[in-house]
Amino acid sequence: LLAYLLFPALEVVTLSDFHPPALAAGFLMVAFYGLVKRKPAWFFLFAILAMACKEQIPLLVVFMGLYAILGQRDWRVGGAAVALGAAWFVVVMYWVIPAYSVKQQSLFLGYYSDLGETPLQIVATTITRPDLVLRTLWQPAQLRYLRDILTPFGYLPLAGLPVFLIGLPSLAINLLSSNPAMHDANRGHYAADVAPWLAWGAVYGMIYLRRGL
Repeated sequence: LLAYLLFPALEVVTLSDFHPPALAAGFLMVAFYGLVKRKPAWFFLFAILAMACKEQIPLLVVFMGLYAILGQRDWRVGGAAVALGAAWFVVVMYWVIPAYSVKQQSLFLGYYSDLGETPLQIVATTITRPDLVLRTLWQPAQLRYLRDILTPFGYLPLAGLPVFLIGLPSLAINLLSSNPAMHDANRGHYAADVAPWLAWGAVYGMIYLRRGL
């Protein structure tokens, strides 16, 4: 708990000007708790609140749905979460943001111009060009980012990998960006929505390690 509360990205997002991930992080923590405790009403309530905070959060809800399907064998809740998150993401990226943006698209897409011009192109390139992705990830700034987010949690999220990987969309968004601030875990706020998965991953990592012992 202390590692989560003192996580640098959460400190930055709390102490600087307001950023929606400050709210999304708390909502995601409660949403996953509701999922684990098999309380779908609580899960969906806080998942919806989290998705209202930022455009990439629906992808995290999709991954929570996949966790429910693969880890809990709950096809009903998991399938609903995947469908809801995917639909919300498409609506936001292809309708809401273009309708209100001066560039008719998310301003953040420019940070991924090497991968594509639309969300679909970026995802497709990420999947089909692992060499390009690995070359991007194997940069000093990206490696420092991984070190800086894992060190406060004693690298335990790696032992709780199934849970930690729920945060993969946010990790990929930060690591593949051409904006240096997005892979700066100590002075930027962009890692705020990764924090819940570091914390839950550390908890499950301890559980898995104790079972192994």
